[in-house]
Amino acid sequence: MAESLGFQAVRFCGAKRDSRHGVSGGDPAGRSATKTAAFAAADIRRWRHWVRFKLFILLGSLLVTQSGLAKAQEGVAERGRVLFQRQCGVCHQAAQPRNGLGPTLQGVIGRAAGTVEGFNYSPALKSSGISWTPETLDSFLANPTTTVRGTRMAQRVPDEQQRRDIIKFLAAP
Repeated sequence: MAESLGFQAVRFCGAKRDSRHGVSGGDPAGRSATKTAAFAAADIRRWRHWVRFKLFILLGSLLVTQSGLAKAQEGVAERGRVLFQRQCGVCHQAAQPRNGLGPTLQGVIGRAAGTVEGFNYSPALKSSGISWTPETLDSFLANPTTTVRGTRMAQRVPDEQQRRDIIKFLAAP
């Protein structure tokens, strides 16, 4: 590290290397001490500008990364639609109020569990007393048989981000 700092001093301050004593401030061009000091001050200003620029770039990239992480954590409805079609669409409908192997999930947020007209729910889900909120859906999708013992739904969504995306899709109007 000391070697690299010595290199930086040579590079930015115009000092020359002395093999016996490290870095010295002599000027090979024969300029006066005031001119050498002025050149060194200009080099230091350029170096400070370079450091500020790099810091600005670093902070900007961190802000962009943080905003991307926040968006990923809250869920994305479009990704949720694709995941829903792939993982849930065999049994459930979300676009139409039609029951399949599973009940329709259109308007599921805020609805009481086991109340869709015309679907034959398990007695456990009917008597569960659950009202579907994003939190209860997250727990149910993570492990349905643990959340409601005796439910017929066996499909799990173990990935937390995928659950958030699916829930965001189901909550979208």
